[in-house]
Amino acid sequence: MQRLPASGARLALAVAIVLGATGIAPAIAASHPRLTLCANRRTHVVHSARHGRCAHNERKMVVGPGARGATGPRGLPGASGVTGATGVTGPTGPTGSAGVNAFHKVVSGSSTGPTASLTASCGPGEVVSGGGFTGTADVVVLTSAPTVAGDGWTVSFIFNTGTVTATAICVAGTMS
Repeated sequence: MQRLPASGARLALAVAIVLGATGIAPAIAASHPRLTLCANRRTHVVHSARHGRCAHNERKMVVGPGARGATGPRGLPGASGVTGATGVTGPTGPTGSAGVNAFHKVVSGSSTGPTASLTASCGPGEVVSGGGFTGTADVVVLTSAPTVAGDGWTVSFIFNTGTVTATAICVAGTMS
């Protein structure tokens, strides 16, 4: 790189200040990214070079951006923004469907026979939600399940040597 003498550096600075202050340099820079200036060595008169060439008795100075440099490293992430304001309360939603009503227990009649089936039946408009049986002695239970219609609980057993009772847990509703 060529180093300018002190008078050349002052001249270049003066030219840059004048061109920047008058708006000539920004206007030229918009259409031509680089500007070549020629300064006469004896008279110190400065003019812009038409095709980037100066006469042999002139000093050449190029003003404007150089080649683009390498991309710098990525910056750190910014700080988190502040929490936004609370939104407006939305409208009330529709009423939900009715929940499960209170349940009650229905007990069948008892059987002391060695083999039998007992059913504890729910009332009209009710469905069974569970059930079971009780036995006072040895018994082999074959089934303990809801009825096919879902309106009671059936217990089938063999080899009973005591008393067996079926129990249904009933709630208001319909079978789905």
